[in-house]
Amino acid sequence: MTEHENKKTFLIGPEPSPTPLANPLFAVHLGMYAVKTEADVDTLYRRALRLEEYLGGLFGEDVPMSRQIAAQHLGVTLYGERWTDAQFEDHIAEMGHMREHGHPRRQYVSVHFHDLRPGQPCAVYQEINKKDGEEQRRVEAYPDGRHLWVEGGEGGEGTGDTEAEVYPFPGLEILNARHGQRAYLISDEMFEDHWKLAQREKCAWITDEIRQAGRQSMCNERKTDDSAYCTWHLNAAILMFPRLFQAK
Repeated sequence: MTEHENKKTFLIGPEPSPTPLANPLFAVHLGMYAVKTEADVDTLYRRALRLEEYLGGLFGEDVPMSRQIAAQHLGVTLYGERWTDAQFEDHIAEMGHMREHGHPRRQYVSVHFHDLRPGQPCAVYQEINKKDGEEQRRVEAYPDGRHLWVEGGEGGEGTGDTEAEVYPFPGLEILNARHGQRAYLISDEMFEDHWKLAQREKCAWITDEIRQAGRQSMCNERKTDDSAYCTWHLNAAILMFPRLFQAK
């Protein structure tokens, strides 16, 4: 390859660069702070090949990634964080999911509270971005049967507490170390069931259960304001479980 061709190869910005992988456009996805040894060159080359799979060619279709390109970065400080191989592969998986589904990978968590205060939900179900822990959707379940929803985290929209301060998911171990609560990972199907219930405009009273099909039949009357039930079933619930409605 001639010097002229080599410069054309790395035409990323206004000026050709002999160390293109140090460009923030690529380096932020490689997870390498610096290339100091031949082992670092090998790591850079391996990660660049993986990155190339998702970007469709780092420098264009006519310029495949090579170890020679990686070797030119020996002694160079890159732009970005320092990741382990596992962290890098997790980042690649995140990119692949974004490309396929159009949104970050999600995980679903339920937190159940044992020592309830007046007005506090007995359980919270959350849809959380797996990478940064940011909440996307939340369902608040109350002892009186109400399921309230919030979308968009703090300042979002919904029937639940949209002004509540929302912190990134700290992990199950930290949540379960707190007194009076227990947290679990749940399936996306379970979360969606609670989400649909929270957005249901009709009474949530279960009138029949089809056990073989695993489905439930609910009342079709419209629920009253600030309740999970229609007027008839709300009165029945208060009569049967009065304590659940005392500290609403």
